[in-house]
Amino acid sequence: TRRDDRVPTVSRAQAQSLEDRHGVDYISPLSGFGRHAVDRLVEATFDVQQGPSEEVPKADYEDELRRLIADEHGERAVDEVFPDHNQTYVHGRNR
Repeated sequence: TRRDDRVPTVSRAQAQSLEDRHGVDYISPLSGFGRHAVDRLVEATFDVQQGPSEEVPKADYEDELRRLIADEHGERAVDEVFPDHNQTYVHGRNR
């Protein structure tokens, strides 16, 4: 469609209400997907590990920073800098 074409839409609140009441995903590709739709797509497509950050492998700087802070300032400092949070790691595609 052209950028200036008018397309019937529902409000965000209406979309969330439909999703909650009927267990469906309201998908508007140009506006983005809702959290549940993304979660289902990921679960169907990828081998994902989720859990506490200190237990899940990471491909970022956090592990190195945790080690450096612990060496320099002790383990308690690590907890102050990195509050408890979950990490997600994608191992690959589902087969």
